[in-house]
Amino acid sequence: MTKYIIKLAFRTIPRMGLVTILFLFLGIYLIFPTARLYADMKQGNAVPCEFLASTESAFDEAALWDLPGVRAITPILHFNATLSTGKASCTLTVEAVRSSSMNAVQISGSVFSEEGNMPVLVLNTSAIKAFRDEAGRKTDSLDLDGSFVLSADRELPAKVCGVCEDEKSEPMAYMSYSTAHALLGASVQHGVTMRFTLDNAGSEPSVVSKLQELGFAAEVDETRAIQWAALQEQLKSSILLCLGILTSASVLLHQSWKLEIVQYAESYQSMEMTGIGKTDIIFAFFLRFLVLSSISFLLAAAIQHLSI
Repeated sequence: MTKYIIKLAFRTIPRMGLVTILFLFLGIYLIFPTARLYADMKQGNAVPCEFLASTESAFDEAALWDLPGVRAITPILHFNATLSTGKASCTLTVEAVRSSSMNAVQISGSVFSEEGNMPVLVLNTSAIKAFRDEAGRKTDSLDLDGSFVLSADRELPAKVCGVCEDEKSEPMAYMSYSTAHALLGASVQHGVTMRFTLDNAGSEPSVVSKLQELGFAAEVDETRAIQWAALQEQLKSSILLCLGILTSASVLLHQSWKLEIVQYAESYQSMEMTGIGKTDIIFAFFLRFLVLSSISFLLAAAIQHLSI
C-alpha cells in the first residue's frame, strides 16, 4: 500500500499545474539571496564598518567595549620612519596596533608580540620592494633575519618578524602599540586615536553619538549610512516578495487540489473502492508537495552555488 501511495504522489505531480510549480520554485529560490543578505548584514559583511575616533582626554577603554555593536577596539599610532640595514633602507609608514587587530594576510613569519623593549615589525610586500641601496638601486634580496635600525624621532634597533599582504601600495610596517607607545608615543603623537570595528553599519550612528558624549572626535560616514539604509530596504523588499510568491504558491496549491478532486473524481472513487482511503490520498498529496519542494530546493541551491 505504501509503495502505491508513493507512486501516486510522483505520478500526479503534473496535475498540480505548471504555474503552481513555477511559483513554488520561485518562492524557494528567493529564500537563498534573502537569507544570504540577512546573514551578511547581521555579520557586518554587507557594509563593513570601521572608523577612527580620537580624544585628548582620559577615558575608560572597558566602557567602550560595552557600547552596543562594538566588535573590536584598538588604539593606534601612525608615524613616518626609515628602516635600514647595513646595505639598504626604506622610508615607510609605521602603524602601531594590537596584534589581534591585524587585518592583513600573513605571508611568512609571524605577527609581532604585544610586549617588547624594541620594535618588532611586520612589513607589507610594498615595503619589501621599496628597499634601495645607497646608489638608489633596488635590492635584489633582503635578509629579513639580519639586523635593522628604525629611525623616527631617534634610532632604535629593530627586528622584522614577518611579511604580510595588506593591498596597500605604500610601504607599511606594523608593530605593537604597547611597544611603540612606550618608545615613541610621546614624540610622534599627542592624544589617543582608536580604531573601532562594529558588527554592522547600522550600529554606527549610535556608537558615534555615545563617543561624542564621552569626548571623542568622531563622525558618521554618510555614504556608509546611505548604503546601509538601501540594503535594509532591499532586504525588506526581498522578504515581502518571497512571502508574496510563497503565499501565492500555497493558494494555487489549494485551488489545484480542489480542482483535481473534481477533474479526477472517478479515478479517486475507484481508488477508494480498492481500499485506498481518503487519508491515504491526502497523504499522497502531502508527499508530492514535499517531493516537489525538495526538488525545487536542491535545484535552487545548485543555481545559487553556480552563480557565486
